[in-house]
Amino acid sequence: MHVQKTSLELPGERAAFLLLHGFTGLPDEMCGLAKFLNEKGFHVSVPLLAGHGTTPEDLATTTWKDWENSANEALIELEKLNIPIFIIGVCAGGLLAYTLASKKQKIAGLVSMAAFYELPGYFKYIAPFFRVLNWHKFKPTFDKRMKPESLPFAYPVWPTPCITSARDLVFATKKILPTIKQPTLLVYSERDRVAGLKHFKYVKKHLRNSPTCLLLQSAGHMVIKGSQKEKIFNEILSFVDDKI
Repeated sequence: MHVQKTSLELPGERAAFLLLHGFTGLPDEMCGLAKFLNEKGFHVSVPLLAGHGTTPEDLATTTWKDWENSANEALIELEKLNIPIFIIGVCAGGLLAYTLASKKQKIAGLVSMAAFYELPGYFKYIAPFFRVLNWHKFKPTFDKRMKPESLPFAYPVWPTPCITSARDLVFATKKILPTIKQPTLLVYSERDRVAGLKHFKYVKKHLRNSPTCLLLQSAGHMVIKGSQKEKIFNEILSFVDDKI
């Protein structure tokens, strides 16, 4: 099975989509959605974020600002098309969708899927101490009931500097949530053990733009690769159809 490890660009004319993968993930996470949207006539860009798709050592040299810059570079290219632009992100990519939208008021809308408002598992407790540690690697562990397809993490270990930076991204996003003006679609799953119901409730409460919501019952964290992906794809299509 082919795994998309590099950036992906699919040409179209109706509108443009910037698709952002998650923390330690790959563009492959977004390939199914990218092909679905492109078949509907949309232009789709799926950038590989800085430090991803190579080694944990490369990731350790980056911060969330570098991940955002990778996304912004792709966004600048989409702006040259002079068609409406939507941003879709999953996991940390869903957080970056907010940071970009806060700086780009012309974005037609955004879709944030399974974006967390605090780090998962024990990382939320120990991440503050990582700033005083030298470079180190942690192996992420989660509830054993989580299915492999629900875990997007392509790297077997997480460098401590990047865990700290992901925490910084969370804080930065929480500050700007109330300022987001673009139409927003939230996609979460109650059974997501990384960013589940309490994350959905937090984000919905702090957004002031009356977001459209899709709350699934049984999907895992990687919602767009599970059994309910077609439902999500069609909800996204319905969300954007009246905005172009």
